[in-house]
Amino acid sequence: MQKTVFITTILMVLFLSCDENAKPDPVTPCIQQKINEFKLVSSAESIIKILRPEGDLYWFVDDEAVGFELVSDSNCGFVCVTECNCVSEHGCDASIFNFPRKVIWEK
Repeated sequence: MQKTVFITTILMVLFLSCDENAKPDPVTPCIQQKINEFKLVSSAESIIKILRPEGDLYWFVDDEAVGFELVSDSNCGFVCVTECNCVSEHGCDASIFNFPRKVIWEK
């Protein structure tokens, strides 16, 4: 009887922890639309969520060498570009890449 209770408890813990991990982080509708569109781009490599205390950023990583990679806020607002071999005031401050990051999609 005790074995059954123990095994049932272990299975419930495993089930609940798996269920929790299966839920994707919610994103705003505009970011979800951007994600869906970006996935269709042939050079799309990954989408990385930058976890900043003042608000998450979304880095759309492109594997083309001549392009630039867009970083947006959760409301689809332009933040900066990275991987741009150009002179521009719109380049990303390197400090945003010091925050924790999470890959939310990868090709």
